[in-house]
Amino acid sequence: MFLCIAILVSSTIYLVYPLFKSKFDRGIDDIENRNYRSAVETFSDIIREDPKDAQAHNNLGVAYFYLGQFEKAITSYTNAISLDPEYDDAFNNRGLAKAEIVNYNGAIEDFNEALSLSPNDASYYNNRGSSYKLIENYSMAINDFLKAHQLDPKIPRVVGNLISTYKMMGNCEEVIYWSTFYIENYPPRKNAFIYRGQCKEINGDSIGAHKDYTAAGDIDRNRDKENKSFSFPSFREIWPYLFGFVTLLALAGLITIIKHYRNI
Repeated sequence: MFLCIAILVSSTIYLVYPLFKSKFDRGIDDIENRNYRSAVETFSDIIREDPKDAQAHNNLGVAYFYLGQFEKAITSYTNAISLDPEYDDAFNNRGLAKAEIVNYNGAIEDFNEALSLSPNDASYYNNRGSSYKLIENYSMAINDFLKAHQLDPKIPRVVGNLISTYKMMGNCEEVIYWSTFYIENYPPRKNAFIYRGQCKEINGDSIGAHKDYTAAGDIDRNRDKENKSFSFPSFREIWPYLFGFVTLLALAGLITIIKHYRNI
């Protein structure tokens, strides 16, 4: 009986706990769970209650961004910045939104502001470098990607940007160097092998190029096998269903016990 009660109580706590979260935290959960429309409603509601909440404006912008509503995102980020002029994350986010509407120079200005407030953030350098790359200012892009890599060598995206930018510049020596670095340090990526193979082919290393092209093909084939193979859902995915099932069992057991004692 005590086991049934314990299971029932723990299940109830699990199911009811989200109701006790703050509205702000529920909005963050919505963004993390990709419930962006719900996040827009939640943060809009928070802003109606407190129009001076800069974080709420910023997170409303994030939700709009992921919905593809970039102009609304920019407006929300601008509101956050007007409330907190030292909000580096809001400047960075606005830069990302401006880049999406092809306002690369405006994006670079925002990334500059973000970096002036947080000069050791690798992602800000990477984002600014991406905008420089898109306006074909490759030397500035490379400088930013190298700085981002120096600050945080564990970001594969930064090295991927170095490879693609050097490829656009026609610098095969650097493409081979950074592709090799990527292959040796991060999960396998087809483009790293393809770009390295192309540069080896340009340099006359047809055997090395063939090996890289084969490796790139192997990645695709292995991915296809993984997609076709059955995989069990993670515990996190089945957790709510498992708790619901256990709760029903606990209730059934509790009812049986109560009936038993009534019949005594």
